[in-house]
Amino acid sequence: MSGRRREKAELKIKGEIAEDYLYEFVNANRGLSIYELSKRVGWSTGKVYHIVKVLEDDGLVRTIKTEERGRIKRNVYPTSWKELLPEDVKNTLKNSVKIGINAITVESDLRETAESYQK
Repeated sequence: MSGRRREKAELKIKGEIAEDYLYEFVNANRGLSIYELSKRVGWSTGKVYHIVKVLEDDGLVRTIKTEERGRIKRNVYPTSWKELLPEDVKNTLKNSVKIGINAITVESDLRETAESYQK
């Protein structure tokens, strides 16, 4: 394998590790701008911007543009774990909650009926 090809493979591995690292960093430090993230992790703003775009395309983070002193800022937030769930799992959870609420309502109604007979 040529030195150049091996170098690209190493960069790809570093890139994946960098994505994971930045994702975890964003989870622990919600709402920082790309500039603030770059300063805290010690990377260039270009590298952070690129990784944030990859994470955003994958649905793992979202950015909100704001303007501060005439400059556009992109604040980075992790996507809620609920939003990351597949639709079928979301529907199952919704149905489970409905069933649970209905069971509580039925149990409560039965208790009230039983109490009224005891009086």
